[in-house]
Amino acid sequence: MKTMMMMTKVSADFTDEDEPSSNSKKPTELSNFFQDKHFYVFDNDFDDDTVHDIRRVIYAYDGSLEKQLTSNIQYVITNRLSNQDFEKLSKTNPNIKFLSLDWLQDCHNENKLIAYQSYSIVP
Repeated sequence: MKTMMMMTKVSADFTDEDEPSSNSKKPTELSNFFQDKHFYVFDNDFDDDTVHDIRRVIYAYDGSLEKQLTSNIQYVITNRLSNQDFEKLSKTNPNIKFLSLDWLQDCHNENKLIAYQSYSIVP
């Protein structure tokens, strides 16, 4: 699996928890293609450095990272194969998408929201 080494353009205005501080200015060179997008990351699927990078990418492009699985979640970043948990979540939230880390990496590399279908982990 790829590790995320992509943070060359991310602003240094992030707190220790990687959440944007309330008084931080958004870097003008970054897009906001994750605006109004809600993410969840299965932290146990990735090492600490990768989780840190995932959080920074989501916040850098104006996405929201939820700490719990809720009905607001649109994208789940995981390296798991489909399992019963995914099926249960899909039934309660039919719009949820389970995606590999590669999708997030490729969105960053292309500096835009790209089609998710080929990165989908289908429940």
